[in-house]
Amino acid sequence: MDQHTHYPWGNGAPTQQYAAFQSGYEQQQVAADPPPPPSRLTARCYQDNHAALQWRQAKGADGYIILRGSQPGNMQPIAAVAERAFVDTTTQPGRTYYYCVTAYNQHGKSRPCDHATVTLPAAQPAKSSENQSPCYAPAPQLPCPPAPPEPPQLQAPTGLRAFAHGSRYIALHWQPLHSGVEYRVYRSESPWSGYAMVGETCETYYLDAVPEPMTKYYYFVQAVHNGRTSQAGNMAEAESFPPLPAPETPQNVRCTPQDNDIVELRWNQARAAAAYVVYARYDQSEEFSVIGHTLDCAYLHKDVPQTSYVEYRVQAYHDSAASELSAACGGRSNNSSVPRKSGTQKRYPNLSWQGFK
Repeated sequence: MDQHTHYPWGNGAPTQQYAAFQSGYEQQQVAADPPPPPSRLTARCYQDNHAALQWRQAKGADGYIILRGSQPGNMQPIAAVAERAFVDTTTQPGRTYYYCVTAYNQHGKSRPCDHATVTLPAAQPAKSSENQSPCYAPAPQLPCPPAPPEPPQLQAPTGLRAFAHGSRYIALHWQPLHSGVEYRVYRSESPWSGYAMVGETCETYYLDAVPEPMTKYYYFVQAVHNGRTSQAGNMAEAESFPPLPAPETPQNVRCTPQDNDIVELRWNQARAAAAYVVYARYDQSEEFSVIGHTLDCAYLHKDVPQTSYVEYRVQAYHDSAASELSAACGGRSNNSSVPRKSGTQKRYPNLSWQGFK
């Protein structure tokens, strides 16, 4: 975020004695509540191309958040200050700006105060010196051609919403703009500073993997198109859920061969499990590898290889933890036929299914 110059206002800073007395008096008056909103916000032109703000102190406030926008209903934070005055040096001539101020302390934030507006004068053309050559030659001099119009500003995304999706994910959704627009997602743990980009997408939704459970996160989205970047859209916030307990290890894993080289696996539901991972191996000397995922307590293993050995294990998991692997199901052959659930018999060379009954 840009750093802004802060200017003292009024008749100068109070003396140290008065400042100490005022600080002590305010500490006695502060209650364990958020401060009220500031009052009497004024905005005026400063040095032709800046906006100077001033407001009355909010009782119990530790600082103030400055919000700015091109419309009263679409303002975004641009700075946080401790004083009761602020000069916005990021403005441009000839534009109208709307401002409001929110007070805050360790107990929370106030609602924004009534907005103030200021329209800055248009930029003045530079004066030419006597020795400066004319824009066009020969004489008589002709006026300089007007500058080409600036491309229209890219619209900021609107309607951003955020909600927890487990203890380690925040889901975001916003309204679409026109086709071909990309979006940049920014996140912070503070509503007025510390934002960093966490992802880019061409869709109007994003699933953010957050660092901690039970933590409130703040977001805004910018649009990017043909080298242009919009202003920040509206801010949204959400708090991740508390961490879940580690899921229970799946128990009583059962394997039943089916027709057409299919094996059905079933097991008891595991506590705190959101989904399951199924592992298999075809050689006792090899490690188990993943063959599929499922949300249910059942899985169909299709196209089972014609092998004399196959073994399965199941693992439960959710978004932040996983269980131990279950006990193995399956085993080595004993040259008997494979039982079929449909009542038919299909022989595999040197293969029977121990532990499938």
